[in-house]
Amino acid sequence: MNIAETQCRQRAARLERAIEDALLDWSLAPAVERFQALRGVRLIAAVTFMV
Repeated sequence: MNIAETQCRQRAARLERAIEDALLDWSLAPAVERFQALRGVRLIAAVTFMV
């Protein structure tokens, strides 16, 4: 893995953590959790659906 790929992965992980933090106060967080119960639906996709 090269430096650019490592940096992109770290940036994506930081953004995902920021989204997780924002979910704590979001009224639609339960719906996001339900979407993630579907096979293949992860956090980013579930939040995108709800937005």
